[in-house]
Amino acid sequence: MTDVEKLCIKRALQLLCKVAAGITEKNLLDQVEIGIGRPISTVDRKILIAMMLDKEWIYSYRDPITDELKFAIEAEGKRALVAL
Repeated sequence: MTDVEKLCIKRALQLLCKVAAGITEKNLLDQVEIGIGRPISTVDRKILIAMMLDKEWIYSYRDPITDELKFAIEAEGKRALVAL
């Protein structure tokens, strides 16, 4: 994992810790870009989400009110955040 990937993941997990109800992929990754001060390519955006899902640091769910796909942090993600 590169330093940039670690920084992106750390920022994403920090944001998800603050948003208990979850956040959409676009909003999450837009905030990660702002937090790291540089844009993330579309491919890297997909890889970042897939990596965190694969490691079970985050999970996705469909919001019953807005019908949007949202992401939230898992307990494993909180443990990973401490290690980053």
